[in-house]
Amino acid sequence: MLEKPPVRGGQVEEGQDMAYNPAQPRNPIGQWTEWGLTVGWHEYVDRRGNVRKYYKNNLSQMPSGYEMMHVGASGRNFSTLKNHDVHERVHITGTEDGEQLAIASTGNTCFGVINHDREAPEHTLSMCRGNKFQPVSENLPLDETSFGGRAAQLEGRKDGKVYDTLNARTNEQVNRAAFEGENAKVYHIDPKDFAEAEVKARHYYENKLGLNNADARSAEVFVYMDKEGKTHVAPALKRDSKTGLLKRAPRPHNEGGSPMAIVPGDDLTRMTRAMQAEGLDDVQCAISAGTGKQANGHPQNALHFRKEFYRNKASGDHVTSWGTIEMNNKGTEVEKARGEFSSDKEYADYKSKVADRRNKAASNYYHPVDSESAAKLMRRKTGNMNIPQDSIEMRHQDKEVSFAVRGEHTNTLYDGYGSRVGYEANDADGFRSMFNYSHQNNPVPAQAVHVGTGKHEGQYGITLRDKASGMSVVSWYNKRGHHTDTEPPLKANPQRA
Repeated sequence: MLEKPPVRGGQVEEGQDMAYNPAQPRNPIGQWTEWGLTVGWHEYVDRRGNVRKYYKNNLSQMPSGYEMMHVGASGRNFSTLKNHDVHERVHITGTEDGEQLAIASTGNTCFGVINHDREAPEHTLSMCRGNKFQPVSENLPLDETSFGGRAAQLEGRKDGKVYDTLNARTNEQVNRAAFEGENAKVYHIDPKDFAEAEVKARHYYENKLGLNNADARSAEVFVYMDKEGKTHVAPALKRDSKTGLLKRAPRPHNEGGSPMAIVPGDDLTRMTRAMQAEGLDDVQCAISAGTGKQANGHPQNALHFRKEFYRNKASGDHVTSWGTIEMNNKGTEVEKARGEFSSDKEYADYKSKVADRRNKAASNYYHPVDSESAAKLMRRKTGNMNIPQDSIEMRHQDKEVSFAVRGEHTNTLYDGYGSRVGYEANDADGFRSMFNYSHQNNPVPAQAVHVGTGKHEGQYGITLRDKASGMSVVSWYNKRGHHTDTEPPLKANPQRA
């Protein structure tokens, strides 16, 4: 008799009686592991007895929704663009409002995470979904995260290659309509209830119908809510009493409850467990028309989830997560990402569209009243998502300037629409840089600039020499570069010293 392979890297032995806990760490094939494993490489033994290595990531660097993105795709975790399969990767694009949208899809599912605090990338990005099992740089900028692995640019590539990406607009529209439609029946559910009910259906398939574990997990199930709003999962298959073959089970009676949908059990389990891992215990749920048609031409029902505008505890970002499970989902199209631009005009048109998208996204934050709103305005307006809130200085008493973004030597001034209206100096180096930029044909040296005192405190002086008398004078400017006076007054035009 063969001995069981030894436990490695904190792996918990099979057969241990453990209640499901979404926070309990697992290895890449779903086996429980011990708590407190350090960031770095660990080992596990697969079902064939082979020793495998995996990386435990720093989860504080993972973005909102990464668990749903991980289970929302299919196939390998660590695909690269060399062996690119569009359904094995997470795709980062943008919404119509210019916010970041992450998409993952299989043949039956489509899931998206809209990050309201991050701008859409200028180019569509694609990345492997290794997430917590793949190293992520520890040197990321403050407050930045990664979905795992290195993001690969799909469009506008210098090498001219073009890769597939996903267009999930139809799926997102159908999902939104399920909750905002005139006759929408929306329920609030705990994803755990769906997951645990599916476990019972799986056990029925194994114990009553004799299916193996893999087939029982993927077998189709009915999902619905009763008139009290309680979630139900029922086996959708039964054995024919004459032939012994599997066939469709009769639909459960559900008077006064929701419509009913048929979904793959494994997709239901993965999605609901992922929502648990995200810490979601109150999610909107609806069963309504999906993207496909039945044989009679009527719309096919789908199971929809949505969690609107919540703050992720780990990242601090405000996000909206949505997902749809539907047999043979038709709402996600594979399309080619943009290749190189064929002309300067095409590139200019593209940049114009990016600017229009940014302005539309920024309009939600016009005329900010505090530094948090001003930072969001600038992130949307400029596309620079690294503008920290503590660099913003509000100017409520200034009629022309709404706020300033502080820099090392100069501050940049903006109006209530996020448009730049000027600069102001923080020190002599900053003032000299500002002055020389506007007087490029006749710049002043560093020794000619000095900081004022007394009545000229807060101003900057430039030493000048009168052509006629040769006398040195000082011309004074405020910190925004506006001329105030000259000492002593001159009758002739002076030259710079």
